[in-house]
Amino acid sequence: MEEKALISVNSEYLLNQVKDLLKENGIAYVIRTEGAGSYRRIANGATSAMTTIYVSDEDLDRALKVIEIIDGIYGNDKDLSDTIPDEFKEIEEEKDYNDKYNKKIGMIRHLFVFGLLLIILVMIVILSINNQY
Repeated sequence: MEEKALISVNSEYLLNQVKDLLKENGIAYVIRTEGAGSYRRIANGATSAMTTIYVSDEDLDRALKVIEIIDGIYGNDKDLSDTIPDEFKEIEEEKDYNDKYNKKIGMIRHLFVFGLLLIILVMIVILSINNQY
């Protein structure tokens, strides 16, 4: 069974629409996300990375017909990233902001822990020098 790319999206909203249509029609699929998108989806519940849905070669024609509903609503091109409703765009933007904020907080935590370890190390060195004399 060879897998064929069905559609690529960078929106959880559109991804879920396509997944639901495929499930309703009994079409098996595999999802692959570029870069660290899969890990971000696990950690944050969502990602804005480009995600591609693959189906078996035998199911490709049927799957294309199933998602024509989405194509009819959003246009004929398979890149549906510009067709997200405004309320979902705000959610996606908020998730991106939260990702950036969490990275900053994580960096601050790392620096704080590093600073504490450095202070402890300096104190150990000073105490060991004082105990030698």
